[in-house]
Amino acid sequence: MNLSRMAEITGLTLAESRTYRIEYLRRHVKELAENAVWLADDDGALSVPFCQSVFEQLYLEARELRYQITAAKGAQAPGTFTDEMIRQARSYPIDRLIEFNQHGQALAFCHADNHPSLTWHKAKNRATCFPCGKTYNALDVLIQRDGYSFRAAVKQLTM
Repeated sequence: MNLSRMAEITGLTLAESRTYRIEYLRRHVKELAENAVWLADDDGALSVPFCQSVFEQLYLEARELRYQITAAKGAQAPGTFTDEMIRQARSYPIDRLIEFNQHGQALAFCHADNHPSLTWHKAKNRATCFPCGKTYNALDVLIQRDGYSFRAAVKQLTM
């Protein structure tokens, strides 16, 4: 249940709802640990699929709670990026990542290249490889040339 909805239904403040939900999750985990013998089969082994499903459910609830708490504080959820951060990463000066000659050309990283075929468009902060027909911004360069994940590339360019 959404924390703000829970607060609305119960009449509690958002902070009280958050505290209540955390306590509920703690009690639930403690009960599971105390009743572990009851969950065991005849050989004393725990029923793995049951325990796994319960703990997965608890994990998902705790993760959702963490996101709700973060949102309630007005911050962004961990591991997410704002549109502004992505715009900032895309607008990072591409000439800091690729060494262009005085004519604004460089060897293409997208294919084997003996002479410069990657052209820098300074006004647009883009590079175009005419043989391939591909256009790159700073984010694309880190992802395709250096093998970064999208998250790692955004993080690298916005730091």
